[in-house]
Amino acid sequence: MHAHARNLAAVEARTFLPSAASRVAQISALTFDASLSEMCMALLNGAVLSIAPPDIVVGVPLTSWLREQSITHLIATPSVLASTPPDNLPEITDVIVGGEICTKHIVNWLRVLQMLLTSCSI
Repeated sequence: MHAHARNLAAVEARTFLPSAASRVAQISALTFDASLSEMCMALLNGAVLSIAPPDIVVGVPLTSWLREQSITHLIATPSVLASTPPDNLPEITDVIVGGEICTKHIVNWLRVLQMLLTSCSI
């Protein structure tokens, strides 16, 4: 398992360029495989892992928390992104989307941030 985590961190480092200046959101439940990706991206690349309180899941509370924490890297499902206005998240540089089918709305959401859609179930 350790080798897999190291490999995941190496791929994320090359793709998303997390650094000591980065802040990765930990919003996935620990039972969701994306949580491992969040942890590896941050902790194995020198970035800060910002762990969301359990009552912050979607919508305005999540948007406010992402902004307050100056999150730069976010892994989320399309449903979570749909509840979060992209124009209110100026610090985000990278978004990984997965776990559900990506709608046109989410593709447009990412365009507002001028992001490349990096991962999506289609």
